[in-house]
Amino acid sequence: MRAGTLLLIVSLAAVPCLASDSPDSQLDATTGLIHTVDSRVSGSSQVIRHVVDPGEGQPTATDITAGHVDHAPRLAIGGDSVVHVVWQRDLAGGQVRTVSIAADGTLVNERALGDASEDSRNPEIALYGSVPCAAFEVHGGSGIGIAVQFIVDDPDPTGPGVVVGTTSFSGDLDLRIQAAEGALWTTWRDGADSLGYSVYDAGTDTWTSQESWPVADGDVATARAEVEKVVSP
Repeated sequence: MRAGTLLLIVSLAAVPCLASDSPDSQLDATTGLIHTVDSRVSGSSQVIRHVVDPGEGQPTATDITAGHVDHAPRLAIGGDSVVHVVWQRDLAGGQVRTVSIAADGTLVNERALGDASEDSRNPEIALYGSVPCAAFEVHGGSGIGIAVQFIVDDPDPTGPGVVVGTTSFSGDLDLRIQAAEGALWTTWRDGADSLGYSVYDAGTDTWTSQESWPVADGDVATARAEVEKVVSP
């Protein structure tokens, strides 16, 4: 469960997930609706699906992409009930994309994040106040970069993200971006026994240099909680 957002695990038995992605669900506290994104196989494509459940066992599902191999979706819901979604599209390399879903279901301003030349993968998203911010991996070169990018109403393309760290860890980075108590930070696996992290400084509009936190006995959850205490006391 990602800190800084209100997440709710729900049963989607009525709308089965046909792809390998785990659903990402969140309750809209304003409307009481449960929103879920996942991906499903559609012919030769894999599409992102948005499911809205009023909590009465009658969910409605809408495909919000088509004609590509799209997967690994994540969502965050604003106080205005706008659902912000990020996902990975497989092209020659990975591309991170985003779209907003208005309260009436209209798709708004789908576009790519990062630089078109980057191999970007495995996005995560959090709301910093009312502004969504994505974190994602940038592959290539001698290591994997950790990039962050605020999703604002600038024209497409949005340009490259800000690289806040790098890692040579070959396992699952389990990248997260979290927001709580006015703080915004990102964490990732930087080794079998360490987390890397970086914190946003709103005063200077910059991110701190990569820092490290120990992971004792493989307990990543405890290490993340300890980082949260430091960055969001």
